[in-house]
Parts: sequence; C-alpha cells; structure tokens
Amino acid sequence: MTIRSKLLLLGAMPVLALVFLLHAKVAEGVALMRARDEARACFALSEIVSAAIHELQRERGLSVGRMAGGDAAWRDELARQTETTDRRLESLASGHDPACGAANPAATAEALASLPLLRDEVGGLRGHQIESHAGYTRLIAVLSSEMVEIGHAMGVGKPLHAHAHLIAAKEFMGQIRATVTGILSLGNATGQALGALTMQKGQYEARVVAFLKESSPALGQTFQRWLDEPATEATWTTIASLLRGEALAVSPREWFQTVTAAIDILRAVEESSLDEARAAAQDSVSAFGRQAALQLAFGLGAGLVVLLATAMLLRDVVGSIGRLSEDVGRIVASRDFSIRLIADRVDEIGVISRGFNAVLEVAEQVICEKDDLARTDPLTGAANRRAFSAALAGEIERSVRYGGTFSLLAFDADKFKSVNDTFGHQVGDQVLLALTRVVATHIRTNDLLARLGGEEFAVLLPATDREGAAELAEKLRRAIEDYPMPGAGRVTCSFGVAEHRRGECESGLIERADAALYLAKRSGRNRVEACALCG
Repeated sequence: MTIRSKLLLLGAMPVLALVFLLHAKVAEGVALMRARDEARACFALSEIVSAAIHELQRERGLSVGRMAGGDAAWRDELARQTETTDRRLESLASGHDPACGAANPAATAEALASLPLLRDEVGGLRGHQIESHAGYTRLIAVLSSEMVEIGHAMGVGKPLHAHAHLIAAKEFMGQIRATVTGILSLGNATGQALGALTMQKGQYEARVVAFLKESSPALGQTFQRWLDEPATEATWTTIASLLRGEALAVSPREWFQTVTAAIDILRAVEESSLDEARAAAQDSVSAFGRQAALQLAFGLGAGLVVLLATAMLLRDVVGSIGRLSEDVGRIVASRDFSIRLIADRVDEIGVISRGFNAVLEVAEQVICEKDDLARTDPLTGAANRRAFSAALAGEIERSVRYGGTFSLLAFDADKFKSVNDTFGHQVGDQVLLALTRVVATHIRTNDLLARLGGEEFAVLLPATDREGAAELAEKLRRAIEDYPMPGAGRVTCSFGVAEHRRGECESGLIERADAALYLAKRSGRNRVEACALCG
C-alpha cells in the first residue's frame, strides 16, 4: 500500500466517525419521537382511566346507599350512574394505545370482569354493603395501579408524584363518602364503621400533605380553593361531627349529594394536576429535543470541521507527495539534473525536497565535471578534439541555415620536438600552457581554442572572413614570438588560415587549414599563410 493510500485511509476514519455520529443522533431523534408519542398516548389514556375511576368511585358510594336500605331514588340514580360508568369503561377498553407501553389492558379487563357480578349483588340487595364497598375498592385499586404505571412511563418527576398523591386522596374521599353513606343509611355508627372512617380520613390527610409537598404553588392554591368550597366545608363538618359522636340532622341523600359535589370539584383539581403534569412532560420532551438538536448541531458542526480540516490536510499532504513523486519521475525520465524540486515547505516534505535538491546539485556538478573532462584538454585547459569537432559541426550547420561565414586557424609550435629533447617534457608542457594563455588573451569569448594533439592547436572564429582571420593570426604570431617561454626562451608558431566555403564539410575545411599550415612550415616557419584555394 502506498503512502498516499494510507493517508487516504486515515482520512476516511473521521468520515466514518461522522457517519457513526449521525447514525447515533438519528437514533436519538427516533427515540425522542417514540418517547413523545408514548407520552401523548399515556396522557390520553391517563385521562380515560382517571375518568373511569371517578365514575366507579361514585357508583361505589351509590351502591353502599342502595344496599343500606335506600329507596327508589337511590336505585334510579345508581342505574343512571351504572350507564355513565359503562360508557367510561367502554372508552377505557377502546382507548388502550399500544404506544403507551405502561398500559396493561389484559389485567384491567380481568379485574373489570367481576363488575357485572358485583352489580348483580348490589341490585338484588344480596351480601353486605361492606363487601360491596370492598369489591368496588379492589376494582378502583387496579385502575389506580395502572395510573401509577402510566405515570412512571411518562416520567415527569414532581408533577407526576403530586398527581398520584391527589388521585389517592380523592380515592380516600370516595371511601369516606361510601362509609358515611352507610352509617347514615343504617342510622347508627358502629365502632367498626367509625374506625374505618378514622383510618380513611388519616390516609386522606397523609396523601394531601404529600400532594402539597410535591405540587406547584399554583396547584396548591387551586387545592386550597377547593377546601374553601361550601360543599367541601360542609363535608368535613359532617365528618367531624360524626367522629365526635354528635347527632346529625342530615339525610343519606343530602350527605351523598354534598360530598359528591365536593368530589366533583376535586375532580377538576385533578384535571388541573394532570394538565400540569402534561405540560411538564411536554417541556421535558421539548427540552430533550432541544438538547438532542443542539447535540446534533454541535456534532455535525464538529464533524464537518474535522472533515474539512482532514480534507484540507490530506489535500495538502497528498498533493505535495504527488507533486514530489511527479517531479522526481520527470527528473529520472529526462536525466536533466538541473531541475530543482519546489522546497518552500517547512515540514518533512520540505526537508526531503531540500535534501533531494542537494543530491541533484552534487549530481549536476559531477556531470558537469565529467562533461568538462570529456570536452577539455587536461594539460592546457583548452577544448579537446571532441569539443572542437562538435563546435565545428555546429558552425557549419549555422552557416547553412542562416548564411554568413567563419574561419579556422591551425597552428603549432615550431621545432617543438627539440624543446622536449633539449629541456625535457616538463618544460615542453609549460610551453604548451604558456601558448594557450597567450592565445586565450587575444581571442574573443565566442572564439574556440582547441588542442588537437601534441603541439597542434586550432582556433574556430565565428563570423570572421579570411582577411580577419589572417590579421588575428598575425597578431597571435607576434604575441607568441615576443612572449618569453618558461625554461625554453623564445618559441615561435606557424599559422594556417582557411575560410569556410558554402557546402564544405568539416574535413574539407580542416584539410585546407592544414595545407596552409604546412605551407607556412615549408616557407620558413614563424609565419601566417592563408589557404591559396580560398577566395
């Protein structure tokens, strides 16, 4: 795997992390919507259950009055209440929404299956009012238990707890209604009945204390207004008188109507409590939704920043590596070691580029030195025959393409063999070096001085005709003649001059310059001869 592939794989990791984060946040959103739907379903069901409990509590009170010897008015009102209760129970049976997972319709249906038998016993005046009261209380307890489970499922904290305590207090009020109705119907208060009444009153008061502790100030004020209602005050006055053993001038019907009015008003307080719990649940769901939205926005923002930063870094690093690879490949393919990598970065890639450029500089220097060695005479530093041949071919090509002319000087040291024989080869080498320096100081920068071998030299003169070349040759001859050669004294040179002819090849021009040089040698040496065949 290449470094680029590894970097791209590394860059894909934040993308996968972002996808995972999005998946988790979407799952949270789905869970939030399910929780919202469940809360709505549970609240709707809690209203139905609460209404059913209220009607069963009222039916319980009427059944006690009926079994205690109530007249036809009790019977008729119980019949009407039974119809109202049935309508509430039908709503309950059809209102169990599967979205509310806390609901237990099977347990509720099983408990309510005993209601017809209980009603038959009450209608036929069979059994005892205490048994009737206990049967209804068990049914109400089942529904109250379901209310508690629904409340836990809604999970709204203190408002829910306050509502549960209020439902329980209302249930004990219903039990008090049934107990006092039985006492008034029988015309006397037994110790057992008064004990039950005292216990129910104590349980009611305990629930009220708990309710007020958990409820909001507004709901507590609503409950206080209920206590100040005439029906409520009359109810508690009757209960207090009964527990003190005082004679009561109130009929069972009047008591039942008074306490029922108080309980109905308490039912309104219960609905206010439920509204408050619903609002708290909605606020909780909304807060959770806002929190989830903020977390999602933050997660997306952070993920996008990380993704953008990763993409920019990868683009920078991968692009730099790619350019580095391409530049190195181009250098290797072209074998042009004068190319340099861009090395303006301050990171490791810049270090690598600068290091590679340093290697390229060394390679270029070595190659240049190698080229110089291949094109330069090692003794004199003048161009060698190879460099001379390439330059001559270039001048001929330039002349053919653009016109113009150029000339060639051929010269060598006169009687150079005697210098070597007399003074030695080391002095001879010094003479050749001196000749090179003298000639180099008198020619142009675009002229080429070459040592062709031994004491033989040539000067290539671009854009120079035969007369100009002969004039320069004469100047060089006199300069050499006047120059004291180290260890050898006076040394002279003979020159041959030839101007290039159009269409002439390298060998033809060299032969004519050599011919002129040989003519100068035969003519006494230390002289300049222009090619007799030129012009």
